[in-house]
Amino acid sequence: MLLQKKILIVGGSSGLGKRLAEMYATEGCLVGIVARRENLLKEIQQQFPDQIHILKADINEPDIGNKLINLIHLTGGIDICIITASVAEFNSNLDINIETKTVDTNVTGFVKVVNKIWFYFIERGAGHIIGVTSVAAARGNKVVPAYHASKAFQSIYLESLR
Repeated sequence: MLLQKKILIVGGSSGLGKRLAEMYATEGCLVGIVARRENLLKEIQQQFPDQIHILKADINEPDIGNKLINLIHLTGGIDICIITASVAEFNSNLDINIETKTVDTNVTGFVKVVNKIWFYFIERGAGHIIGVTSVAAARGNKVVPAYHASKAFQSIYLESLR
């Protein structure tokens, strides 16, 4: 008998994260999804009520680590954590509020999630962290500078942990 894989997707209410959640649930995996938009989370959960657990949360929240661990316990543990959560906003005028929001989410929030999951897997003795970054990590761009820089940070951070 094969063991049911347990997946945590941080940023799973839309885009690639949502599609991954749907694909894993279709394959019979148990999936925990974390995202800011509860209505989108509930839509996904309705499609797979026996396989999807949801958590409305923002990776910028001070207690995001504890919320993640609570969801992990609800799913009975996890084998894989996939992080797709990020923000991008055009900002060629370098509005500091936009730049700060991008860095807060894509760097600080990202690190808080990776750190908590890293130590969860260390304690457990196994697990995989997958970070979905972007080709934006390869070069800068004057229209969304903080986004490109934050994706480079994510790539290098994960490479460093590997």
